[in-house]
Amino acid sequence: AIPVIEYFEEQDITPIEAEKLIACHDLKIAGRIDLIAKKDDKLCLFDYKFRDCSEKEKGKFYDKDCYQLAIESFMVKNDKNLDYLPDIYSICICSSMGKVYSKKWEKKMLDRGIVQAQAARDFYYIHNQLNKHEQ
Repeated sequence: AIPVIEYFEEQDITPIEAEKLIACHDLKIAGRIDLIAKKDDKLCLFDYKFRDCSEKEKGKFYDKDCYQLAIESFMVKNDKNLDYLPDIYSICICSSMGKVYSKKWEKKMLDRGIVQAQAARDFYYIHNQLNKHEQ
């Protein structure tokens, strides 16, 4: 945990709430946010991943990580009546070396993530409706 704490101190990130449950009845989506923090007087979201990064000595980040954070950012914006989408960050902690890598997702990816999460939700509900009608 010490490298993550040092990263937060270096980046002037102030933790606000950990393991925050969030849900949206209209979206029919719920999730758990690893960390809500403040940076530059704005809320931002963090998700921790523990992955072996020893081969390339750089963090392993995947679009699916972004999609989860993006829809949570959208829900936090609505839940807290913000006039902005909170920035989203993935923190990859190397499970073999303990090194910390961070990635701030670009706005373009945040927007794409919201669309992808909603599309996955729609697919899930359509698929379940079709299964119900077949039975």
